[in-house]
Amino acid sequence: MDWEIVLFSAFTAIGFVEYIKGFFKDAPGVIWRVSMPIVCLVMGVVFTLSPDFVQTGLVVVAVVQLGYDIIIDTVKNKLKGL
Repeated sequence: MDWEIVLFSAFTAIGFVEYIKGFFKDAPGVIWRVSMPIVCLVMGVVFTLSPDFVQTGLVVVAVVQLGYDIIIDTVKNKLKGL
């Protein structure tokens, strides 16, 4: 088992689901619980079979999505404290 593929697939799956959640804010939590294993399997296939530039692009999108949430939430909390 290639742990690099496992970690990249998992990280990208989380970022992808968080990105999609932005379009469906009122969706029930069960949708995200059911979709996560499916997205993980798809990302595993993508990271196993796709060229490097596709893999890199997916990781960048995941990092941007997850990082954006962290940065925005941190700034909002800091501004509330002023």
